[in-house]
Amino acid sequence: MNKIHPSTYIVAGIFFILYLILTPVRGHVYDMGCWKVWLEHIYAKGLGHSYEGVINYLPLHLYEFKIVTLLFHSREYAYDHIHFFKYFTLIFDFASALLLASFSSRKNVQIGLFLALILNISYLHNTIFWGQFDTVFSFFVFASVVAAVRNRLLGSAVLFLISLNFKFQAILFFPLLFLIFIYQMPLKMDWKKIIYGALIVIFTQVIIIIPWILSGTSSAFINVLKGLFGLYTYVSLYAGNVWYLMLPGELRWTADNNSWHGLTFKLWGLIMLSVFLLITLIPLISSVWTKWKNKSAQLPVESVFAIGALSVMAFFFFNTQMHERYTFPAFLFIAAYCYYTRYWWIYVLFSIAYFLNNEKMLDFFHLNTKSSWFDMPTIAKICLLVILSLLIPLFLRFKKENVEKI
Repeated sequence: MNKIHPSTYIVAGIFFILYLILTPVRGHVYDMGCWKVWLEHIYAKGLGHSYEGVINYLPLHLYEFKIVTLLFHSREYAYDHIHFFKYFTLIFDFASALLLASFSSRKNVQIGLFLALILNISYLHNTIFWGQFDTVFSFFVFASVVAAVRNRLLGSAVLFLISLNFKFQAILFFPLLFLIFIYQMPLKMDWKKIIYGALIVIFTQVIIIIPWILSGTSSAFINVLKGLFGLYTYVSLYAGNVWYLMLPGELRWTADNNSWHGLTFKLWGLIMLSVFLLITLIPLISSVWTKWKNKSAQLPVESVFAIGALSVMAFFFFNTQMHERYTFPAFLFIAAYCYYTRYWWIYVLFSIAYFLNNEKMLDFFHLNTKSSWFDMPTIAKICLLVILSLLIPLFLRFKKENVEKI
């Protein structure tokens, strides 16, 4: 990570103020309504009893709601300004862009990388127009991978834990991070450091959930966590993925417990995801195995970011019960990948897919969402093209490295 140039900070400050002024009050009607209900519950019962209501987000997001109750003692004012949550989330959009900018030491390149995200309407769609929080956990999981690549393993573990406490979807990065950790660890383990790190991680988790521990409601939190795995039992919640290339009809109301050849759609999705993830991890597994055989092995940074992006895309593309927003973390990994490879057309292609899918559901700009561009199969085909555009170079690079070794 390079030091951010003062000019980059100045550009970031100007755009942040501009977006604070221009951010619309309106957002996704259902989600913004949920924030009001949840805020009312926390006003009435406090943070420690928040899971006794209808709230189903993980702890660190609820701290945001608690902060609002402390800042605005007038409930009516808080309800009328529920869009203030967008301002908090916007901080992480900018933090992610600055982290990407730190990849370069050159001022002009830093500013260019920063603007590649901040001027992208698709990247900002989730926060500014929709009003969702996906960018928050995405920042922490991206920072966790960056820290792991730079051999800052304790920091990476803590950042990953924080991402999990914002959104459990971050768990899909565990295989990637685990392999990077194994690669970075010395052949002779320092068990004192490992135990110390584990204690730090456990302590951090306890601190995060201490309001629920003290209130005696930690079991309610665990029930919410369990409920995340079967909350919406449909094939697709408006996600343009492989299921729209395989099944006819309106998949939003098609139960994923329907079966094909003896297995439910949900199980088929998990099988496809598992096989695909294993395939994408082969180059990294090979590097780890080579190193642990006391041989020279590289950890290509571009391959790490490609695998991170593919992990997100595969999770979205193969699973049932997917929302349209769930590819958001791929923005950061694809942008990082494109910085190293210069394949910026992949970033453009992904941005198009993300905008089409999100805007079809939000309809913020009142575009003609009935056109073929907004058809779910069309969006699914663009996502598939993004996946192939990341996967093929990954294995071509892997093949080339192995030929060079021979």
